[in-house]
Amino acid sequence: MVDKKPFILCLQETKLAICDDSLCLSLWGDSQHAYSYRPSRGASGGLLVVWDTLEVEVWSTVSQDHMLIIHGKFLRSNEVFYLFNIYAPCESLAKQQLWVSLSEKLQMLRGGEGVCLWGF
Repeated sequence: MVDKKPFILCLQETKLAICDDSLCLSLWGDSQHAYSYRPSRGASGGLLVVWDTLEVEVWSTVSQDHMLIIHGKFLRSNEVFYLFNIYAPCESLAKQQLWVSLSEKLQMLRGGEGVCLWGF
């Protein structure tokens, strides 16, 4: 990860009940970063988003069933964004409920802000 220098890293199905600073440090390296995660349920799921705090300012993170939503801006360009890190369930009914919830959230967003859906 250190060689590529991404601004944001999104992982799905981490299978981690707990995520801490040492894990993110091992993934990201010594450069400045912050993170948000949604724990797994048993041996499935789990979401992690790590970002470079010199490049990305995060205003809020929201953790909901099967998704982690990040709202912020890129510091160099001042572009505001929403990032949805998603891990869809396998069950048809649960997947349908996720799509309904996701559609509702997308319809509520203000115009003029970038949206990125990651995972599935």
